[in-house]
Amino acid sequence: MLRDAVVLDFLCGTARLAKELLESGLRIHGADISAEMLEVAKERLFGYGGRGNTEVMDVFELTGNDQQFEAVICTRVLMHFLLGN
Repeated sequence: MLRDAVVLDFLCGTARLAKELLESGLRIHGADISAEMLEVAKERLFGYGGRGNTEVMDVFELTGNDQQFEAVICTRVLMHFLLGN
């Protein structure tokens, strides 16, 4: 993937993968429904020259965001849907 490519970390929670992705030169847009989880994510994204940001987003109501991304990652979320969380 190209350096500075923008990756959507969809349903990112606390953005556990962000550090590795940022250090490889990617830009990260973390999206999650939990504002509390995104507060932790913001701390992880801080200090990378503004290459990471977050947004509260509901997976079932994807409206209003017309931003484009070079890639989307979505990890460790299936269990939440299976458990009804």
